[in-house]
Amino acid sequence: MVTPLAPSLSSQTPLDSTLLKTQAGLDNFVTEKYHDQIAAILAKWSSGLLRSPQEVQEFEKALASDFSAPSLRPIESRLLRSGPSLQIRKNKFTRQTILGGEAFLQELRSALSPFRRL
Repeated sequence: MVTPLAPSLSSQTPLDSTLLKTQAGLDNFVTEKYHDQIAAILAKWSSGLLRSPQEVQEFEKALASDFSAPSLRPIESRLLRSGPSLQIRKNKFTRQTILGGEAFLQELRSALSPFRRL
């Protein structure tokens, strides 16, 4: 009678511990996990804006309920250079956080309104 060969495998190979470290956050570089999370959010923002400059739904999803920010409208704007197709301005913005989430999104839409495509 012939006995079938059965390989004896250990439950863990040397490669298993190395493969665990390929997923961000499972090694000594924990901040890689946060990088991946932030990169995913920024990719969604970028994708939405490339479809339409008015598409800010992904921004809205990312805002905390108590979000506040300074206005996106400059308090001072000075023309530095002007040409037939390009105008360069130096803008100053307030440092006071005066906008809640909805007002911020409205100003973002307004700031992007001159653009048909990004």
